[in-house]
Amino acid sequence: MCIRDRAEPLEAAAPNPRVSRWAISRGALLALMAVLLPAAASMLAVVLTTDIAYHLRSGAWMIEAGSVLDEDIFTFSALGEPWLNQQWAASIVFAGVHDAAGWLGLLLLRAVLIGASFGLLYLACRGAGVSRIVSSLVTLGAFVVAATNLALRAQLFGVFFFAAVLAILAWRHRYPWLLALIPLLMVAWANTHGSFFVGWAAIGVAFLEDLVARRRLAAATLTVGVLSVLATLITPWGVELWAYVVELSSNPVIAALVTEWQAPTLTSVTGLFFFASVALVIGLLLYRGRVISWLQILWLAGLILLSLMAARSVIWWAIGAAPVAAVLLAGLEVRGRRLGDPAFDEPRGVGYTAIAGLLVVLALAVVPVYKPSDPLYGPEGVVQQAPRGVTEALAAATGPDDRLYADQAWGSWFEYALPDVPVMVDTRIELFDDETWADYLH
Repeated sequence: MCIRDRAEPLEAAAPNPRVSRWAISRGALLALMAVLLPAAASMLAVVLTTDIAYHLRSGAWMIEAGSVLDEDIFTFSALGEPWLNQQWAASIVFAGVHDAAGWLGLLLLRAVLIGASFGLLYLACRGAGVSRIVSSLVTLGAFVVAATNLALRAQLFGVFFFAAVLAILAWRHRYPWLLALIPLLMVAWANTHGSFFVGWAAIGVAFLEDLVARRRLAAATLTVGVLSVLATLITPWGVELWAYVVELSSNPVIAALVTEWQAPTLTSVTGLFFFASVALVIGLLLYRGRVISWLQILWLAGLILLSLMAARSVIWWAIGAAPVAAVLLAGLEVRGRRLGDPAFDEPRGVGYTAIAGLLVVLALAVVPVYKPSDPLYGPEGVVQQAPRGVTEALAAATGPDDRLYADQAWGSWFEYALPDVPVMVDTRIELFDDETWADYLH
């Protein structure tokens, strides 16, 4: 999307020869905060094995076998059944990083993906013609709303690709050649996470913007959109992948068993931040709605409806609404001063450089290299849903012919920690039939 023509133009400050060459601007410091703070905060979060553990197991299998794993090898209830392993590429990345650097490597990967994602989101806000201070504040606000959906799992790749697509679309008028990157991103997106459809929607809105404004770029945007749809067919499953995504999003068993597939509520942190952010954006829209087009309003409405369907979709609202919210916020008069005045970004000083350096040091300080670590269980207190006592007891008591009934939330962990003992069910809810789930619940 692009709403730059309705926002304030970007302004560049003239260099001051009296300022030290070590001095950075206040705006540069704010931009750094938009990247470093989310990345550093991710280092303080625990890792839930519910999703990531089976990725490590399947990724290691694929690396060794040199082929895509397309049938179940982990459970006794679906053993040998076809498995549309849509996130196969994410599994290989996770397993490769874990093999090279263990759980600490995975923590660093999460920090890099989160930092890069919100850095790209910051660029998307800047591409809409918004000042650095507003872009930084909105980016950090989006991180707060999205935080509970930023677990170490394949969805993080989807978040990164979504932010990248938004940034490219925001800058497409100044750098139209960037559009050529989107189909390539869509190929990677379709092989790591099934959320690529939100990328399609963003491209569609961008095309309609160009079409309504009669921009010559409309033809290029349309071409990129068509290529992006076709790009998602470049997977081991082709068009079958689309049917899988639709079926997964409408599976009643998943909605019944997994709370994040249920509608957000005010009793959860995710729901609380979601509804608060929606109220804030609607308030800004009622006050300053004239600064954005009906297409942006339609975009916001679509993201809200998507989030109301499942709490896990709040992440797409947080990311996708940010550039529009930034434009609504920019130019707002507060006590006679315009919020987001580009002049605020211009002052330079060594003090800003010192603060930036301190932020970098703090970001590095939260990396848990100081904690005792175990190759299987990771840094102490970081890896959750990994019951050490139960695992060690099972390792001592089980044999090659045993089967394991365990809580579904622990299924992936035992697949990783006890690879020779098949479990009944795991995180891949859609893989198991209704009879299996009835037996499990009984």
